[in-house]
Amino acid sequence: MQGVRNRNISTKHLVKGMLVMRDVSLTKLAEELNRKFGYTFTQSNLSRKLNSDTMKWSELRDIAMLLGYNIRITPVDDWESIENTHISQERSAGLTTIL
Repeated sequence: MQGVRNRNISTKHLVKGMLVMRDVSLTKLAEELNRKFGYTFTQSNLSRKLNSDTMKWSELRDIAMLLGYNIRITPVDDWESIENTHISQERSAGLTTIL
């Protein structure tokens, strides 16, 4: 998954894609999340969270970390701010966040 450019991609499809790329089952993911991060997920309730799109950011971050991915938020170069001022490229270069 080089980069997600479709802003309409669901959390479910994102997580399922990571699972396929790492050849990990949802059951195994639930077990490892419980073991490493102290969650009490079962395959069933993890699946329900994905299907209902109620996954918390912290849970998604932990899933990504467990599967060897980063969640990266970077500024858009041609963004016009809400107040119609442009953020400088020098300033925006330091705004990359990895969760």
